[in-house]
This record gives sequence, structure tokens and C-alpha cells, in this order.
Amino acid sequence: MKPVAATLAGIITFNPEEKTLGALLERLALDDCDIVVFDNGSSNLDAIRACCSRINGCALIESAQNVGVSGAGNELFRIAIDQGRQYVVLFDQDSIPGEGYCKRLAEVIGQPSNTDVAGVGGAQLCRYTDKLQPFIRFSSWGVSKKNPDSAGGPVEADFLITSGTLISISHLKDLGGFDQDLFIDNVDVEWCARALVQDYRLLGVPSVQFTHAIGEGHSRLAGISLAKVHSPFRTFYIWRNVLSLLRRNYIHRAWKINACVRMVLKLVFLFFVSSDRMVHLKAAIRGVREMQQKKSLSDVRSQATEGWGVRV
Repeated sequence: MKPVAATLAGIITFNPEEKTLGALLERLALDDCDIVVFDNGSSNLDAIRACCSRINGCALIESAQNVGVSGAGNELFRIAIDQGRQYVVLFDQDSIPGEGYCKRLAEVIGQPSNTDVAGVGGAQLCRYTDKLQPFIRFSSWGVSKKNPDSAGGPVEADFLITSGTLISISHLKDLGGFDQDLFIDNVDVEWCARALVQDYRLLGVPSVQFTHAIGEGHSRLAGISLAKVHSPFRTFYIWRNVLSLLRRNYIHRAWKINACVRMVLKLVFLFFVSSDRMVHLKAAIRGVREMQQKKSLSDVRSQATEGWGVRV
């Protein structure tokens, strides 16, 4: 019998592309981890079952409804805790990690100097632009970017995306999981801010990389990628969740400024280039109307750890 790995790799799916999901599973099967796929009510469930069946020991959880990245992530966190894992790492269905990704990140976070590190993430290579995305730090009013190509060893980061971030279970128990009300957009922003304000650290590891599709497409002009393109569904959550996070005092001021500017510019861009411009505008207006109420740090933590008791 295969021994239980220290790391649980959780994949969150929603109508995934079968070939890409298969490649992700095959890569993780060669890594130092066990795999659980949480499906958010996909219409191509038979294809997902087929992908999972080809990987020895891969477990599949079939949710009857879409509970979002936050709901699926929290269920995977609970499983990792119940199973006594040391680390948990989540992946989007379109992310492909490099060889030994989980093992290499676990080695970084396991170093004696990193006992206060809540999460570590590799450098993400955008599949649309073929460019490495920078690691982010927040200053008093702005955002500074550290290019992985120019970085040496691990670098301090103020934000790591959900996909590809390996999290310490011991710190996760203290911090809590995701704010489930956010559903999809900026779930990672909120969790990272919660970790930092409680004096935990986040590290980006330039030498460990994964490919990732940022957005649902990119708008191009003369071969140059101009902007990430999201669906109206995502426009709704972007506006709703940014406005919700603006009211939380533990979210960094620089992120709030940057998010507001990007949110407005993206909507203006979509209004001029998208054939669904009115649908996006209506989605943004609905996001404003349905903004979530302000939450304190303690409120989010208590809700994010609810139901984490050990199961019999």
C-alpha cells in the first residue's frame, strides 16, 4: 500500500478541458503528493471520471452544485486536515506544474527559517502571453513587482494566487480557509491579506514554475496582448467582491487603489471592444447592488474554520 503523502494536491474543476486536466493529473501523479479532484457540478462529468480513473489513487468528489473556488477549496482543506496532512496545494483545472513542483515547494516551506511562512507559490507562466508573471509587494500607495527572471532564491510576496500555492496545514488551522461568500474572484487576495495582518509570511519561489491561463482569453492588437478577457459572470463577481474588500480594514490600501483603477479600466475596455458590452455593464451594476456586507477579521476567521472538527 502506498504511504500517505505529506502533501495533498486538490484540483478544482468546472467543465474542464479533458486533455489539459489529464496532463495536470499525470504530472501530479509523478510528484510527492496524493490527489483529490473536487468537481463543481460539471456537465462533462464522465470525462472527468475517465481522467481520474487513469491515475492510481486519485479521488473524485462530485458536487451536485457549483460552490465556487472558495467552497471547493474549503472542502479540500477539511479533507487535508482530517487526513493529518502537513501541506495542501490547490490547482485550477488549467494549471500545469513543473516536475517535482509540490516536493520542491514543500522543501522550501519546511526550512527552519520559514516556520512563520503560511504559503509558498511558484512563478506562473501565462499560457496566453508566454510570460512569467511577477511576484507582488505592496508599498504605502502602490504596487511593486519582482520579476522571477531577476530574482535569486525565494522572495517575500504580499499576494499569491490560489492555484499553485502550497499552504502549511498548521497555519491554515489558525488562519481559517477561504471566505466562502466571495465564491470566486479575489478569494486569494482576502486569504493572503488575512495571513499577512496576523504576521505570517508568504514566499514566491522563482525556480519552481507552473503554466496557468490568466483570464478566459486575451484581447490582442497587432499580436500584442492588451487585456485579460473575462465573462460577464466574472465581471459581476469582480465588481461585487472588490467593493466588498474595499470595506475591510485588513486589506492593504495599495491593493484597494490598484483594484479600483483596474476594475474601471477593464470595464471601459470591454465596453469598447466586446460585443457583450451591455451584458458586462449590467453585470457590473448588479455586482454593485449585491455587494456583500462589511466583515471583520474575526468574522471571516470564525466562518472559515466552521466545520473543521475531526470526522470519525
